[in-house]
Amino acid sequence: MTTNGIDICEWVGALKDHKPYYMAITDFHGNLSFTNSHFYNNFQSAKASRTGFFDLVHENDRQHLDETLTNCSMSEEAVTTELRLKNGSFRWIKWKISRVRKPEIMSEKFLCLGYEMTPEEQQKKNMEIFERNYQGRNALFHSFMDHTPYFTWIVDEDENLVFANSVLLKYFQVDETAFGQKLQEIIPGPIAGMIREKHIHALKCGRQDQSIVKSIMADGKEHVYQVIVFPVRGAGPGTLVGGEALDITDSYQAGQQEKRVSERLLYINKATSEAIWDWNIRNGQIYFNQALHALVGTDLGQVFDLDWYYRCVHPDDKEKTEQVLRTVLDRGEQSWEAEYRFLCPDGQYKMMHSRGFVIYENGEAVRMIGSLQDVSEIRKLETQLVKQKLTQQKGIAEAIIKAQEDERTRIGHELHDNINQILASGQLYLNALNSDIDDFQEIKDKTMEILNLAIEEIRTLSRTMVTPDLKKGGLVASIDGLADDLRFGDLFEVSFTHSRTCDIEEMSQGKKIALFRIAQEQVRNIVKYSEAQKVGIALDIDNDRVRLEISDDGKGFDARHTRQGLGLSNIHERTLLYNGKMVLATAPGKGCSIIVNIPLEGREIFLSNIRVSRPENPAEREPGEQR
Repeated sequence: MTTNGIDICEWVGALKDHKPYYMAITDFHGNLSFTNSHFYNNFQSAKASRTGFFDLVHENDRQHLDETLTNCSMSEEAVTTELRLKNGSFRWIKWKISRVRKPEIMSEKFLCLGYEMTPEEQQKKNMEIFERNYQGRNALFHSFMDHTPYFTWIVDEDENLVFANSVLLKYFQVDETAFGQKLQEIIPGPIAGMIREKHIHALKCGRQDQSIVKSIMADGKEHVYQVIVFPVRGAGPGTLVGGEALDITDSYQAGQQEKRVSERLLYINKATSEAIWDWNIRNGQIYFNQALHALVGTDLGQVFDLDWYYRCVHPDDKEKTEQVLRTVLDRGEQSWEAEYRFLCPDGQYKMMHSRGFVIYENGEAVRMIGSLQDVSEIRKLETQLVKQKLTQQKGIAEAIIKAQEDERTRIGHELHDNINQILASGQLYLNALNSDIDDFQEIKDKTMEILNLAIEEIRTLSRTMVTPDLKKGGLVASIDGLADDLRFGDLFEVSFTHSRTCDIEEMSQGKKIALFRIAQEQVRNIVKYSEAQKVGIALDIDNDRVRLEISDDGKGFDARHTRQGLGLSNIHERTLLYNGKMVLATAPGKGCSIIVNIPLEGREIFLSNIRVSRPENPAEREPGEQR
């Protein structure tokens, strides 16, 4: 009888000498729609919840079952195959599978008839699979051995080479013909001797031995190898020893160098009092030495980052400090230094001087090492020294000016008391001349005119050179006298305005003399050069400075192309003496104006503030005073 393409009688007849057969009907997905009692009792009864054919098949055979069902669906012939099904353990079962064709069956079904293979057949099948897997594993093994950086070998108990990978053969310039030779005939003597000792130790102890081996090679350089030796068991008759080695010379030397550098840094760290920091740019962490931890008041075990660092930099210095670091890294520079204020544990900002050195790897900045030094006291002392020098220079300048003033006073007195008296005596003698000579009167009048002019010039010179007695008349009165001199002869229309006299006269005597000399110098320039008609003088004082302005409507000059004369130089020097500023405003045809601002200090400011806040009595205002 033939059903569904399978001769059942023939198949059952073939099974008469075997165990009872298995019968099952399944679909493409392994869903079982029928099984005979033998199939059920062996595979389904213990797994009532598992009815799938694929669930019963060994995982390595499931793809093969899927391919077999696919082939059956496209063929009219039955397909014979072997599959492993599990019942306690996996059993090899030989199956004959054919497609079931019935009109009432909508989806494809497959009839599976099977019987267990004999032990001899099972062993043969296992050997086929083992051989197939072994060949694959052997190919993988050789591929791995050819690409691993380790030198790999196996020797027998007589040190004969049984196996070596291509890396070892190439390194020692031999080929597979070296198999069977003594290991020391392939590997240089010193290192071969040390490895042989490792082999003996591994065989004696029966466990792996791992160590670092150093040897002087043919190139005269010391090479360092990481060596692992282990006994190989179950690989055949006799005792085998396997081993692998890696040339770690470069990394070992680099590690030793780093160790030496680290030791040096440790000694330096302990020896120096300077605060050292180490910034790992890749992970952003900053490490401190003991001195820096003590300086910034942190725990030695803590690790900090750049955000913490910038939070401690004074807000006014933060942008400048960040810009320094960005510039160094962007330009690939190796060193930098900067000063900034840094927040310390006492809550105070201290002036720090920082230096840094950048370490690059392949053009990339990876570390920055530097130092931090508290220079607060140094900068404080430097500032005090600068102030002291300025005070000394100011004192010297004042002494020079005082000496000049004293010399002028002496010369003025000399002119007034001596030369002037001599000329006056000459005047008396001329008055006693005999009137009998011709043109006597004309000569006498001319001589008298010249003498009077000389006397007047000497008197004017004397008054100019003698230091004004500002204690008597004061600065306001002295400048007012200059204004009166300008008005003499109706050559100039002069205005003089000023703040309250009492406020002005509270200034130091030196400042008042300087301001008077400035006014005197500029008035002289106006008389000699300006060709002006109107002159304005203003002297004002407020909370922190005194301001003197002298202007005229004369012909002016081009300050950019005119050499500064002695008069303007004297004005500039006298202004700088008291840390003041002079502003010159002039142009051809636009007149000339100088403005001098001199700061007030200490008691002068204090008194000025008191007077500014005092109610003003208009009746007490002096003539010419401004409000």
